[in-house]
Amino acid sequence: MVFNRKNLNKSLAAAACAVALTCGAFGTVYASDAADAQGKPQGKTGVGANATNLQTAYDYWERGCFKKLKEDYDGAIADFTVAISMQPDYLEAYNNRGLCYADLGRLDLAMADYNKIIELAPDYSDAYFNKAELYAINDQPQEAVIAYTKCLEVNPKHIEAHFNRGNYYASEGKYQEAIADYNAIIDIDKEYLDAYYVRGNAYGRLKQYEKALEDYEYVLSKFKSYHAVQFMKGVVLDKLGRKAEAREAFETFLKKVPDIDVYADRIAVAKEMIEELKK
Repeated sequence: MVFNRKNLNKSLAAAACAVALTCGAFGTVYASDAADAQGKPQGKTGVGANATNLQTAYDYWERGCFKKLKEDYDGAIADFTVAISMQPDYLEAYNNRGLCYADLGRLDLAMADYNKIIELAPDYSDAYFNKAELYAINDQPQEAVIAYTKCLEVNPKHIEAHFNRGNYYASEGKYQEAIADYNAIIDIDKEYLDAYYVRGNAYGRLKQYEKALEDYEYVLSKFKSYHAVQFMKGVVLDKLGRKAEAREAFETFLKKVPDIDVYADRIAVAKEMIEELKK
């Protein structure tokens, strides 16, 4: 997209509609191993992905986790499958096997594992979250929102579910609903800076520019190199008619932002805005 003064207003829209999946493409890699009652593994030789002489379901689960970290998804799936055969209610093994299937693009098998978890333990919130991620990948936003909502019914403090659902609401123009999710995140973790950023974007779309500016300034007080926030600060200052401050914000953005493709459009807008704000 080529930016110019006429479509500067789109900056707020684009920022508000951006969807970020904070747990990575396919959800949470590790869940707590509370379901395993066998304690510390016994009889294992070595550690990590090369461990041998495995004897317990936990041993296979642990080696599978290391293999997943090394992106040996097939090897990890094999280990999680053995763990499940030894302990058919091993929720974390189903969860991590599902994540591996998703990483390989075998989404039906991933969904089957998450559904199995829910059958065994309806209060396992990450299973709903990971289902939502699959729906998002399949471009099924409504189904994703339903799954995020179910995750939050089970675990109201699931930050990533609030964040992703809020972003979907914002993408649909439901900014008040999005703000409610971002507020919930901030109530849980007041230092979750991304929540302030996207909440500021939503306030901007509602033309509540002072509130947006307050959120952006809070983020920058904690992390001065949050380049997207510095850019949006310039946008809302311009909306508020504070021209000198807007120009300063854009100049600061250009001084600090790396010259890479992801920022190319915003760099171009900032340069154009500085020239216009000089007039």
